[in-house]
Amino acid sequence: MFDKTLSQFQRRLRGIECDVFIAERESNSSYETTEIYFSRPSWSFAGASSSIPIAVVTRRASMATSKSFDSTFTSHFLRFEEDYSSSRHFDVSPCATSEDKRVFLKFTLEVEYGRLLHFSLESARDALKSAIAGLCGISPLRVADIHLSPSSEVNEGDEAEDSLDVWFVLLERPPTVDLRTHKAKSKTLADANRDLGVLVSKQDVDLDLGHGVIAQIRRHSLQTTTGAKNRKANRNRHALLRASYTAGSMAGLGFSMVILGVCVGVFVGFVLWKRRLGLPPNYMLHPGEAVS
Repeated sequence: MFDKTLSQFQRRLRGIECDVFIAERESNSSYETTEIYFSRPSWSFAGASSSIPIAVVTRRASMATSKSFDSTFTSHFLRFEEDYSSSRHFDVSPCATSEDKRVFLKFTLEVEYGRLLHFSLESARDALKSAIAGLCGISPLRVADIHLSPSSEVNEGDEAEDSLDVWFVLLERPPTVDLRTHKAKSKTLADANRDLGVLVSKQDVDLDLGHGVIAQIRRHSLQTTTGAKNRKANRNRHALLRASYTAGSMAGLGFSMVILGVCVGVFVGFVLWKRRLGLPPNYMLHPGEAVS
């Protein structure tokens, strides 16, 4: 894990204008920096999208005050294809394990289970992560451990299937500064939590989760919880799948299984009947009787 992250430089590599993010790590016996190169948004080539990874450079020295690095390792990305990656591949929560660097929250979301889970539970979590980060004004990487459970609070006149509780964790910002201004580049945890609380206290908040799914955060539903409650919600996440089946869907499933059972029974009976008709004549003789 790196001690400090410094950004952002601009350099040219392989003829490409790049934004460079530099992280450093120091111990008693060594000093190491890692530079990650991304193409600048203004650069494009053969239809390639902007801000693609170009290279990773790792430099090592015996100490931070050394005049030069003892070794340099460079990894170049010569081919890059965009594809969907789950947010679980970019989990940074281990970098903020202390209690003062994270806050456990939950709110009630008004949306139909079926529509939300139609494109898989994982894609629903990713959409919620991006939406929550947008409301807080922070990076989606700072929204972690999202779990869904049936809502514990149902308003009068509402269906239980139309609301669920969203449990999540907000993380403190990393030690990242702009070297030109020497100021932090993102909100603190306290500011992000406060801004979200103010927004939810004023009104129901619409969330566009993609695929035509619009959900609403219920007004005044944002609550601060504990790590124990968050972990319990994660262990009980199977309850969400049970709750996603309505009485009608369960009745339809039961009727379908009955029809399937009858069809299988008829087929097996037919096969046994055909085998009985095809038995050889001497099969029905008693032992000791001769064939005439």
